[in-house]
Amino acid sequence: MAAAAKDSPTPEPLSIRQPVRVAIGATILYLILLGFCYLAADNLIQNRGVSTASLVCSGVWLIIVIAVVWGFARQEGGFGQLLVHVLGNYSQKHFLQIETDSAGPIFSYGYHFFGGRFYYLRVALDGITSLSWSAGQGSHMSGRDLADWNVAIWFERSATRTPLEPNFPKRDTDLKIVGMSGSRSEIDAFGNDIVQFLRSAGLALEPDAEGRKFVARR
Repeated sequence: MAAAAKDSPTPEPLSIRQPVRVAIGATILYLILLGFCYLAADNLIQNRGVSTASLVCSGVWLIIVIAVVWGFARQEGGFGQLLVHVLGNYSQKHFLQIETDSAGPIFSYGYHFFGGRFYYLRVALDGITSLSWSAGQGSHMSGRDLADWNVAIWFERSATRTPLEPNFPKRDTDLKIVGMSGSRSEIDAFGNDIVQFLRSAGLALEPDAEGRKFVARR
């Protein structure tokens, strides 16, 4: 476990404003997927006058969609947690917050939705092992900056309070991407805000030479 001062004052929640374009994009994607699923199911149900090739394609499409949904649910730790991620597309009020329970301070990443509070991740503060930000795969593959930088928090799996995917292959730590992707300057500022937030909660973080990776002091 990382070193975290238990007597540190609880910092104010860090608000993360999610752009409306996320909800618009998610809605368009879901409508397209549901539309094709409806057409495929209709072909299978009303099979008269439908070619064998169309029936096969419809069946294959539905199998693929079911397999993908099952895969995402497994990755997120269950269908309940998958629903949390889907609903998160429609909330602009995301947050980082320090809460407390009998075991000590808890780092929480979630959002507000219709008066409710939902969590992507809840982990013991001293279970956080590091924080870093860098360009995404698109930039690395293209060799140029595509403004796809993001922040990742690494944590000990044993310290989590939210469901996780099955631990296979077995590993002790996992990561969570926090907030939206953005340009280098935007994510530099956002990453440093999170560093200050965690430090104010009592987590000791040591930076690397570039100042974009911070490791929790053990």
